[in-house]
Amino acid sequence: MVETSKLLIIRLASEPGLEPKRAETLRYLGLDKRNKAVIVSSTPSYMGMLRVVENEVVWASLDEQILALLAKTIHMEPKGYESFRSSRGNIGEGMHELLARMT
Repeated sequence: MVETSKLLIIRLASEPGLEPKRAETLRYLGLDKRNKAVIVSSTPSYMGMLRVVENEVVWASLDEQILALLAKTIHMEPKGYESFRSSRGNIGEGMHELLARMT
């Protein structure tokens, strides 16, 4: 069996009056609240979901550095992400900077 890579997805936006399709997709992803994060497999299904909600979330491939930073942020109040509010979608290497700011 081929292992798929993992993605870290963080919901940054919380917009009132969100289209029902986008709101439903966020619920399917487990991102019902702002600042919530999930780790999913990088499959075509999830990539399709990300295209639907790319204006509400940021994501990047999961690597060892991101895992280490993520471990520090668990159970902490989100902070330092204000400059990422205008960034949406796949932020790639920017995820390292975002998580570093949150710790």
